Amino acid sequence: LSAGILTKVGTGTLTYTGTNNSSEGVAVTQGTLKVAGGAQLGSGAVNLEGGDLELSSTGTLSNTISTSAASSIDTSANTITLSGTISGSSALTKAGSGTLKITGTLSNTGGFNVSEGELNVNNSSGTAPTTVSGGTLSGAGTIGTLTANSGTIAPGNSIGTLNVSGNVTLGSSNILVIEVDADGNSDKIVATGSVAAGGTLKISPETSETYSGVTYTIITGSSISGTFTTTEITTCSGVTPSVSYGSTSITVTL
Repeated sequence: LSAGILTKVGTGTLTYTGTNNSSEGVAVTQGTLKVAGGAQLGSGAVNLEGGDLELSSTGTLSNTISTSAASSIDTSANTITLSGTISGSSALTKAGSGTLKITGTLSNTGGFNVSEGELNVNNSSGTAPTTVSGGTLSGAGTIGTLTANSGTIAPGNSIGTLNVSGNVTLGSSNILVIEVDADGNSDKIVATGSVAAGGTLKISPETSETYSGVTYTIITGSSISGTFTTTEITTCSGVTPSVSYGSTSITVTL
């Protein structure tokens, strides 16, 4: 394709293996458009208008992605990096068992829904509300309001901070995994809004270290409500965590 817009219509799957040299964009209105990577999408915007974009190989997409109807990006079992801006007014679902990495601006008002695999957010700015209904949300970037109905929240890429521009709601089936070290460093969630705790808290210490009376701030927000139903240590035996709930923060002492 040398010019024009590549538009996917119909409820079936279109597998496009050619080279797209057009700068006029791609539109997925129905069904699934399956491509290997950026060579099939050209240099224009990718407009998701109610369909599914499936990526069949690991790679990086620099295209701007916009949503105008509920759509999905399916990574299959691959690792896909999106370095362009993600905008639009409709929800975008992360599907597939692989990892979708976000390094560009995340500003779609419809937000992200993580249903399986991993959404790894390492952008410098973002306002998109994010819902976790399965899979894992990780990274040290910025998202909008966070609602975790189930699945796993794992802030950072090793030890790091997930920033939330808005409220955080951790549901009863959610798992929050916090890595810590003996020097007092830990993963954390830093929210500008309120935080409602719930579900399971799993603390993951470095196994080669000794822990005695070290306190970690793992969540901050404008207000704190709720408690974790269960608290577990994942990697060290003989260490008992103590969780404290303050007015604007949650701390753990080992």
